[in-house]
Amino acid sequence: MKSVKEDQPGLDPVSIPATRFERYSAKTKKEITLTAQYLQELPVAETKDVSPWIKLALFGDEKTKKGSLRSDANVTGLLGVELDYDRAEHTMEEAVELLQAAGIQALVYPSASYTIEEPRWRVLLPFSEPFEGSEDEMRRHRNRAITYCEGIFGFKVARESRTLSQSYYMGPVVDNQDHYKVHETTGKCVDQLMGSNGIDREVDLDNLEDWEPDDERPAFDIEGAIASITSGEEVHPHLVAIAGHLWSTGVPEETAKNLLVNLAKQSDRDRDFKVEVNKIVTYIKLKDPREETPDNENQVGLKGWTCADDGGEEVSQEELVQGVLQINTASMMVAGYNVGKSAFAVDLVAAIASGQSTWCGLQIQHLPCFYMAAEAPGSIRNRVRSYFKDGYDLSQLHVISNEGWSLSTAEGRKALKKLLLDYCRARGIKRIGLLVIDTLAEATPGLDENSPEQGHVLTWSKQLACAIHGHVMVLHHKAKHSEGGSWPHISSRCC
Repeated sequence: MKSVKEDQPGLDPVSIPATRFERYSAKTKKEITLTAQYLQELPVAETKDVSPWIKLALFGDEKTKKGSLRSDANVTGLLGVELDYDRAEHTMEEAVELLQAAGIQALVYPSASYTIEEPRWRVLLPFSEPFEGSEDEMRRHRNRAITYCEGIFGFKVARESRTLSQSYYMGPVVDNQDHYKVHETTGKCVDQLMGSNGIDREVDLDNLEDWEPDDERPAFDIEGAIASITSGEEVHPHLVAIAGHLWSTGVPEETAKNLLVNLAKQSDRDRDFKVEVNKIVTYIKLKDPREETPDNENQVGLKGWTCADDGGEEVSQEELVQGVLQINTASMMVAGYNVGKSAFAVDLVAAIASGQSTWCGLQIQHLPCFYMAAEAPGSIRNRVRSYFKDGYDLSQLHVISNEGWSLSTAEGRKALKKLLLDYCRARGIKRIGLLVIDTLAEATPGLDENSPEQGHVLTWSKQLACAIHGHVMVLHHKAKHSEGGSWPHISSRCC
């Protein structure tokens, strides 16, 4: 048996302060420093029951009724975190490779029940400095580190790993001594990595406080609507939005119809767009009657129309989710009914809020998140509770709902602004990374799902993203007449 250190000359050994208990009863304790060599040279025990126990924490002198020093209440500080893996699906070597690729200091050793066929192992990860606080604070700090590593692994460790005072056997036993080999990986301590992901977690919320949503319609993103139609991404809602925009700006009816039909044909959808456009324009005219303009006036073509540019400074384009979601932008997740939009979004906010390093293989930032559950808030809270039961630290995930107000009105937008500010002030939140609005229809009660006004809500959401210096994601049902019930797709627009 040899330490991995022997195969890696020139590297400083990983050393981890820890507390050693001689037996499960934990009647006595001793503070030691662990290294790969220390673990490798422990004597072989007949069974694990006579092996020493290890814990990366400091303990006081308060004993339980049975005389044990090992209890959550007696933990006075954290020195690191232990990961216990016993599902026997992933090898110890795989964990070592992933930890080394991530540049994390760690010691990895086999459990007493380890076999080649059923690998079970443990990881010891030191903190850069002791962490002290209340039981809840220490538990949250520990859980953040565990969640971060689970993101690197791409699989979960044993739930017992999240118990504050949980300790573990160390050293070889007779049954596994031939396979007992301690590995070490080098790099930074896990606490140095899990909170330093290149993004400022504290920003001034004055932008949100100073932002005044009003009844003015934001500039319509006609280029984005055109792109969605011509790509075939979502045709009907954007035809409605453009029709409303053309109508409100005085474009003659027949001109608007011709423009819309020609535009819709570029989507390669096989349907009668002339009939569809006639129905859309009739609907718009009923919603917004106007005095007709002679057909030879105000001739406007789509080609020359551009998104409004306020001429301000270029906004930051930090990534919230690698290659998918950016800071200072808004996006819409579109899918049919009952295909998993909410489950998809809850999984995303849980990963971002709890401090996972990756989500679906993509690098993510760790920031507070808000989930506006306008549709079935009780169901969303139950979903969130299931993540909490799995050990996620969701203290930075806040589920809110719109009670009696609509985002289609200035009053509703001001109510959401006040709710966000009150939450942030009361809980000391310095940054909102992601706000999910689920769903657009339920967040704008009383507004027809195909109304042009919903396009204005989406444009307004981009302004809100800039005000919070985060990202706003809106969930939206595909129109009932549209094709299929495909898995959600995300369309992102810069503010």
